[in-house]
Amino acid sequence: MRAKMPRAERAKQFMPFAALEGLETRMTEGNLPVSERVCLGEDAQRELDRKLHALFPGTEVLLIVYTQREYLPRYGRVKKIDCVARQLILEDRVVPLDDLLDIQIL
Repeated sequence: MRAKMPRAERAKQFMPFAALEGLETRMTEGNLPVSERVCLGEDAQRELDRKLHALFPGTEVLLIVYTQREYLPRYGRVKKIDCVARQLILEDRVVPLDDLLDIQIL
């Protein structure tokens, strides 16, 4: 005859489990507040343009970039600025200039 299973162990058999791991997280992401894209004024655009002109290949920067829902910080090293495509090309990503809110040279 087998020994009785402790009550706590028996209860674990009936505890719910996450059949679709990460589903709860993904569902709540849709409920996150959305930050509206900021339209920079003339002075802010001039300041951002001044900072862009101060960049050269190899410069380490902290960018504040709009990404679908919100503004996020992005670190990187400048590779080049493509004025025709309006992109700031870093070593590991490409950032559209229209998505930039601020640039800090590190």
